[in-house]
Amino acid sequence: MGNVLMVANYEPDVGYAWNFIQQFWVVLAKKFPGRCHLAYPLHGAVPAVISDAGIKIHWQNMRDKSSTDFIRQHRIEHVYLTDWTGLNPLYARWRLAGVKDIVVHDHVPGDPPPARGWKGALKASLNSLRVMSPTQCLAVAEHVTKRHIETWRMDPSICVTVTNGIRPFTVDPSLRPSVRSELQLPADAKVFLIVGRATKYKGVDFAVRCLAKLPAHVHFVHVGDGPDLDEFRKLARELNVAERMHFLGKRSDVQRLMTGCDAAFHPSRGEAMSLAILEYMCAGLPPVVPSLPSVSVAVEHQVTGLVYQNLNVEAAVSALGALADDDALRARLGSAAHAKVLSSYTIEQTMRTFDEKIAIRA
Repeated sequence: MGNVLMVANYEPDVGYAWNFIQQFWVVLAKKFPGRCHLAYPLHGAVPAVISDAGIKIHWQNMRDKSSTDFIRQHRIEHVYLTDWTGLNPLYARWRLAGVKDIVVHDHVPGDPPPARGWKGALKASLNSLRVMSPTQCLAVAEHVTKRHIETWRMDPSICVTVTNGIRPFTVDPSLRPSVRSELQLPADAKVFLIVGRATKYKGVDFAVRCLAKLPAHVHFVHVGDGPDLDEFRKLARELNVAERMHFLGKRSDVQRLMTGCDAAFHPSRGEAMSLAILEYMCAGLPPVVPSLPSVSVAVEHQVTGLVYQNLNVEAAVSALGALADDDALRARLGSAAHAKVLSSYTIEQTMRTFDEKIAIRA
């Protein structure tokens, strides 16, 4: 067997979801010791978990034409890609250079419509040639697998679901008073946690507009940085909710902050399989989410959280208000959410399925 190449899309210290994705690289490194290469498009500090796995690091942009020479030089026969497209002319060039297997692991957010008409027929025809398409498409949730079949028009036989999961954790309730004191929250405040990039795609502006329609004892705590953070702060001031909309920026102590919160709100306009939602659930914070399949996939309405009609402010406010005012409902949903993560969404389950189903074999 030749060597295995994993391909990063960003510099190694970018953080965010790539801290999760690199766990798949470590699994491959253990599966194929001494034969794994990792290409970063940009220089940066390589995380210790990657260095310790014995992976050979390269600074190579695999979207560049020089990628073909790189594949030949390092005798690459198997390529593992994250969030690349279903059809790409580079795949044909790599195959001519000696690549046997190309696996695309799709974490891309969104709910695109099916490809129909001539576009759908063209995609299906190109995919049938098995030249510019992957050997296998891995999806982080069933709705993403559906995307591969209906939107990418891939052969269903090469589409596999490897459901995202998290490492279970417990929160320390004794930290609640110190967290709420730090955030200067009133004693009677009902607090919803929002974790995600400060962008409009994550729906933070929608959250601010919802807060403006909720009673004074409801507060939102947002964790995350991003390009639209200042705009969201300005909006909160304009709507007179700045004292109840707590923008904390980037933090490394989210699990500690969870102890000061009562529930969660995730108004994103699209996800693949949200790790933040799974973490809310694990912490016993019942999430309020929109009805988009990509966002609500892990949440069962009135069982593990509440689902509102997407982009409907009044519907979201109604759900948030109900959860804020009903202690018993929060407790019931939070307990069920925690149990659901332990039974269905652990990182151990994810990695075991990945190891079993990936098309790259020793």
